[in-house]
Amino acid sequence: MLKVAAAAYFRTRKQKRLAFENRFKLLITECLGFAGRRNEIAHGRVSIVYYYKRTQGRKIGHFLLPSIYNPKKYNIKQSAAYVYTSKDVIHFRQEFTKLQWKLDAFRKLLNERTQPTKPGLIRRLPPLG
Repeated sequence: MLKVAAAAYFRTRKQKRLAFENRFKLLITECLGFAGRRNEIAHGRVSIVYYYKRTQGRKIGHFLLPSIYNPKKYNIKQSAAYVYTSKDVIHFRQEFTKLQWKLDAFRKLLNERTQPTKPGLIRRLPPLG
C-alpha cells in the first residue's frame, strides 16, 4: 500500500523522486524486516517454561512463545519457531523506536520545500542510517 502511494506521489514530483525515492525504498525494506518480529510479539503468548529432570521440575522462567493456534509457528511435535525473553522484547522495542525516528525524520525531509541553489540542483541530503 505504501509503495503504491509513493509511486503516485513521486510520479508528479520529479525533484523529490530524484532526491528521496531510493531512500524511501531502503526504509520500506527495513520496515519489512521488522514486520515479522512485530507480529510475533503482538500475537505471541507468555508462558512459564519448566525444566524436568526425572521427577523434579524446576521453573526456568517466563518466555514469549507462538500461539498454540498457529501451526506455522508452533508444532506440538517440534520446538516453537521462536522463544523470546524479556531482554529480546526490550531489544525489539528499542529497534522499533529507532525505526520510528528514521521514518519521522524522512517524513520531515519529504515535507520540506526543495530549494535548488542552482537551476536543476537539489541540496545534498545526509546519508541514511
